[in-house]
Amino acid sequence: MRLKLDAGYAVELPAARTLARVWALPVLETGSEVYRSGSALLRRPHGGTDDPVPADFRQLADKLADRLAALPDRTDAGAVYRALRMCGVEADRAWFAGVYLLSVLRAVRAAARAWRPPSAQRRRDASPLTAAERARRSHAARLAREAEVSATWVRRWLVTATPGERVLARALYDAACAELEGDLPGLRVFYRAGDDLLGRRTRTAAGYSYRVPDSATADVLLDEIARVALDEAASAIGNYLTSNKTDTEASERRVA
Repeated sequence: MRLKLDAGYAVELPAARTLARVWALPVLETGSEVYRSGSALLRRPHGGTDDPVPADFRQLADKLADRLAALPDRTDAGAVYRALRMCGVEADRAWFAGVYLLSVLRAVRAAARAWRPPSAQRRRDASPLTAAERARRSHAARLAREAEVSATWVRRWLVTATPGERVLARALYDAACAELEGDLPGLRVFYRAGDDLLGRRTRTAAGYSYRVPDSATADVLLDEIARVALDEAASAIGNYLTSNKTDTEASERRVA
């Protein structure tokens, strides 16, 4: 999608479903479980037991626009990052949030997990678990949620990280806990996510620290948009060529 800004130049925006899948949905899932139900997008804190509640699409679209506008102006960022940041700052908000980002949120809804309320009948029919089994399942589910939340937060933090920068591992964990809602990840779970995404911690005079990889740029998430778009384009071309080849072969058989 091409958009001309008031400044006189045009920017290329990614398709709504692409931005939804590689940026908006991960952002919304930081601290929340996200579901779809009919025309509604539902959210609740991670680990919550109450039914998720419908989100206000326009409020969420404004928040996403604010988040994009708040991205730092980085000279080392990719074209997609710069385009989205510029739209957040300069584009007409009524169109950018009210049209484009609303379409992104509709794509988020399509990509989200379907909400299935727990069935009273299934609860009655289910075999009772022992206390030890319930505790084991609860612990495993909690660790899985914490790992997902930790990895999502670290990836989003990389958006503003400087390649080569050093940050104390404990300071990074404290920053995540200050921002996250709901269940907070345990220290060990968070460090495992950090080790996977940033490389193993190293001991320094001030404590264990991470070094932001040189390959990490300001648009670590948004650059993924371009790659996914290329993959989708290549897949579409492949499907088109395969379909044409099949049609051609069928025509040749009929002629023969």
